[in-house]
Parts: sequence; structure tokens; C-alpha cells
Amino acid sequence: MDVDKYAEVIHRTYREAEELLREDLLFGLSDEKLGDIVFDRSKADDTSDNTPGHGILATERDENWTLMKHIMETDYLFDQFFDEVDGRPKLRRNRALKFLEKIAHFRRLEYVLIHWLSGMPKRGTESNRFKIVNLADRMRNFYFMYNHLAVLGLYNKTSANTGKDNVTLHFLPPAVSTLIQRFNYFVADLERWIVGELTSPSEVDRDWPAYVFSSFGKRWTSQTLSDALKAQFKKLMGEGVNIQDFRHILPAIATHYNIESAEAPGLSIQEHQMGHTNDSGRRHYSRTTGGYHQLTNQFCHDSLDFCTRVHKLWGFDGDTPSVEKSCAYRKSIVDKLSGAEEQGLREQIQTLNAQLEEQKKINQTILSEFRAFRELVLSERNAHPGLAQPTAPGQKIPNTFYFQVNNVLRLETPFPAIASRLGPGEEEQMEEGFAFHESRTNNREVSSRFYLAENISRINYRRPISNVT
Repeated sequence: MDVDKYAEVIHRTYREAEELLREDLLFGLSDEKLGDIVFDRSKADDTSDNTPGHGILATERDENWTLMKHIMETDYLFDQFFDEVDGRPKLRRNRALKFLEKIAHFRRLEYVLIHWLSGMPKRGTESNRFKIVNLADRMRNFYFMYNHLAVLGLYNKTSANTGKDNVTLHFLPPAVSTLIQRFNYFVADLERWIVGELTSPSEVDRDWPAYVFSSFGKRWTSQTLSDALKAQFKKLMGEGVNIQDFRHILPAIATHYNIESAEAPGLSIQEHQMGHTNDSGRRHYSRTTGGYHQLTNQFCHDSLDFCTRVHKLWGFDGDTPSVEKSCAYRKSIVDKLSGAEEQGLREQIQTLNAQLEEQKKINQTILSEFRAFRELVLSERNAHPGLAQPTAPGQKIPNTFYFQVNNVLRLETPFPAIASRLGPGEEEQMEEGFAFHESRTNNREVSSRFYLAENISRINYRRPISNVT
């Protein structure tokens, strides 16, 4: 998965959409002529306003007919779009159809940008329902919230069964928001007028202008959206990728770059925007071969934080997108993650080294005491030459003569480093061993402890003492 290629595709798509809007739909109108189209950032869009026809992108403005005025007042544009019949302008059908096709292409590019840059991708059956104004029975999907153009998801695959929507919140990057604003403020009304001139009401879908993704008076299907996505990536990357593919690819990329790291505990925004639970996301996705009570303050801020990091990931933070910003941000994430991983390994090594040094000290103490103990045994053996030997040459020392726990020889001994490592019940077992072997000695005056020690001195360790843990 080449993230650089995906970044290049999305930036080329943005540049294509921006040029198409500026040159072919707005006919080079300057910002001065277009006027100030920035949202009034001192106000918030009332999400409880369900007035039919209301929407932040469709509010009646004088500027809505700026483009029509420009065409009528510009000779070459007037000649392209109109013929004069009986002293009155008549729309030229062929030129109007070409203009509508340009609009349809812009909307295809718009869909790719929204699908890719608004957080996690929505299903096609959700996106084709996006509306810019309220209908009598459904609320709009585009709002102005927290100084950003936001898309409110109001549908999921269980809506038809439960009658309830699963609200998701997505924020668009500033540059893409500007494209959408300009199109809806200056082009959408002209499109509606042209379609009305070329068709009859029976030839168009009901309420089609309310829907974001429509053209020639017809609403788009989810398949139309998927085809638009596939065609754009086929053109720019040589590989067609559909909606379902991206519902795996984009979460995988977001996970790889740890985009969700700063979110509060609970339901993952990444999985929530995908319209499923955390568990479903882990098991099935990220594979590589009226006021809404859900819109709590925490939820909105978490969503904005997540989407902002997505914008940065693809270099769309701020008003001027660039691939270079995307590369720099992704590198900073990798460096940060690598640094954190390196620091974690360094701390683990330091801890292990400290434990090893401590164990070396313990082992050295045990070894020193054992050597002293053996010297004592040898001196006692020399002082008592009549000490009994095993009954037959090569006879194995019974297990009760010693106790080996964690590779350490455990003895009842006055030496603290050894005695302190005796486990529960081991002292009693040792005493039973003393009593048993004391009855076999020829010289009962000799302490069974030293008899035991003599035989211990000839035991081969099963493992080196350095392996003690």
C-alpha cells in the first residue's frame, strides 16, 4: 500500500476540481466579483431547525445569480448559451447539456474529496442520501459547526429495520469546504434553472436539487458513486478502487499512523464513522490484500480532533493543500512513534540490566557461602576419617539428600543466602533426610548435617549456577 501515491491522487483530484470550478463553471470570475462567501463564523448553524428548504448551503442570497448575470453580460458567453429568437434569448440545448456534464463531473470529484477527507468513509447507500436542505420528512446533512463545514451522517444499514438513525459527524477541510460553498452559492441555482428549461417535471426525480449527488435532474445511486471513485483512481493511479475497498484501506492507513491516539476512551470515532462497533472494526476492517442528543460536546470535539488529524495526514490542513505537508506530517508521526518505541526499548534494557546485576550479586553471595560450606565439610571429613561412605561404589545419593528449586541447591544451613531460599516445608523434609541417613552412619556421634554435606559436595549440578533466577 503506497500512501504517497494515494496522497498524490487526492491532491490531483482537488486541483482538477478547483480548476474545473474556476474555469469551466464560474468562467474565470474573480474573487472580487464573486464577493465574500465565507461563512459567518460568529454564528452556529442550528441543527434543530427543520424548516423545509432550509440549509446553510442553500440560503437565498443575491449572489446566487451572480453567474447568470455574468453570462448575460459577457458577449462570448451569451453567444455560447443563447440564441436570440424574436428578440428574446433562448437557451441553446447542446451547450447547456455540456455545461450540465461539467457539473456532473465536478460532483464526481466532489464525492471523491468528501469520501476521502471527511474522516472515515461512508457507505454508498449513506452518501447518496446527503442533502443540503431539509425535506418534509428528513433533515439536511450539511451544517456549519465549530467554524467548519460538517457532514452529519443520519443513516446506517439498520435504519430501515429500527427506524432510528446512527448519527456520525464528519468535518471537511477548509479548501474543500470553499469549493463546495462556491459551487452551491453560484452554480447550483443556474443548474436547477437549466434543468427546468430542458426537461419537464415528470422527467426528473422528486426533490433532486436537495441532494448533493445528483445531475441532469436525477439522483445518483450508490453504484454511481462507486463508479466515480473507481474511475478517478483508475485515471490517476492506473488502478480502480471502489467504495468497499476504501472502507478497508482508509481505516488501515489511519491505524498505521495512529490517527486516533488522542481520543477519549469509549466508542472509537474511527469505527463509529464507519457505522459499526469497535469489535466489528477489529474483526472485519483495516485489512490490507432536531437537535440530536448524540451530538454531545465531547463527541463533537473528539470528531473534530480526529478529522483534523485526517486533514493533516493528507496535507489538507489550512487553506492551501499540498503533498509536501502530507509527507512532512506523516514523517513526523513515524519519527514520534519510532522515538517512543526506541525509548521504551531503552527503558526495558535498563530494567533488565539492573535485574541482572542484582541477580549476579545474589549468585555471587550464594556461591561464596557454598564454597565456605564445602571447606567446612572437607575440614570435618579430615577430622573424622571414620565417617561412613555409601554402601556400594557408584551408589546414587537419594533425592532426600538435597533439594533443587529454581536451579538452586536448598539446604538447612546457618548461611543466610542459602537458608533464606528454602521454600515452605523444605526444612521439615531436610530434617527427615538427616534422621534417615543418621541411622546408617557407623559413627553416630558425627552430626548428620556434616554427613549430608560430605555427600552434597560430590553432587554434580544439573545446570550451571549462573542460570539461577
